[in-house]
This record gives sequence, C-alpha cells and structure tokens, in this order.
Amino acid sequence: MEKIVTILTNYLVEKNAIIKEDYEIYKYGLLTGLEMVICIFICFLISLKINMFGECILFFILFFSVRSFVGGVHMKKFFSCLICSCIVVTLTLLTVREFPLPKIISMLLSFGEIVVIFFMSPVENVNRPVNEEESLVFLCRIRKILIGIFLLTVLFYFIDFINYLSIVVYTLGVIIVSMALGNLKNKISVY
Repeated sequence: MEKIVTILTNYLVEKNAIIKEDYEIYKYGLLTGLEMVICIFICFLISLKINMFGECILFFILFFSVRSFVGGVHMKKFFSCLICSCIVVTLTLLTVREFPLPKIISMLLSFGEIVVIFFMSPVENVNRPVNEEESLVFLCRIRKILIGIFLLTVLFYFIDFINYLSIVVYTLGVIIVSMALGNLKNKISVY
C-alpha cells in the first residue's frame, strides 16, 4: 500500500498538483485515506452479508462524527487497525441483531453515554497535539454533535427504530471504551 501511495504522491509532484515541500503531508493523508476506505469497504461487505447495511452506515456516521473530536485509541500498524476495526464493527452489528435493547433502556443508556462523552477529556494523539484554541472549537462542535445524536435517538424512539436505537447505544459505548483505552495508552506511554 505504501508503494501505491508513493507512486501517486510522486505523480502529483510531477504534475505540479502539489509542491515538493508538502510531499510528506500528502503522502500521509493519501495513505490514511486509502487505509480508511479499505476498512470501510470490508465492513460494508460484512454488513451486507449479515443484512445490516443501514445499521453499519449509522455506526460509521456516529463513530466518525464523535471520534473526530474526542479522539481515542490508535493502533501503530494498519493491519492491526484494520483487523481490530472490522472485529469491533462486526461485533457491534451482531450484538445489535442478537441483543436489541428495549426502547426505554436505549434512551436512558444513550443519554448516560452522551453525558459521559461530554465530560470525558478528549484523547490527544501524540502525532496531533491540540492547542487551547482548537480545544475550544472541538468542545463547541462535540456539544452540537451530541445534541444532534440525542435528538436522533429521540426520533428513533418515537418511530420505533429499535435496531437504530441499539446501534446508537453500542456505538457510543465503543467510543467511550476507545477514549478510555486511548487515555490509558497515553498515560502508559508517558512513563
């Protein structure tokens, strides 16, 4: 995969689409994007196989919108990340299918998880430190996203979308676990 991205980035430099000084930034971005597309594609294939494509889309919408601003645990190698991500998504979907939660339980758990995420400290990545100004922007955005998720949960409650209510609960739970593991990993790395 690294070779493909190197060839593509070299091509962009040759065609003057990017300047040579930005080579590493574009290479990293292209590599990350390609890895993410591969992971999402595999997860979509799995979700189609188990007939839960809509739930998988909702999982990714929730996960990426929240995780972008609160952080979480990161793997060092793509293959580890790919395997872990596919397992987490598949287990989440299978859990929703096998153990859908009652409506009222989903509402209460979702609200509790939203509160937990709101008060948890965002997980900083050593590769991307966040300054105070960015932190305030992230806080404002995550508040809006969490309010949106709460309203979406209320909508799912009233239109009896049980699986989607359960996806919200389990996805927010995955995010909380990821944040906790990311904070733990950062603390261990410091020592």
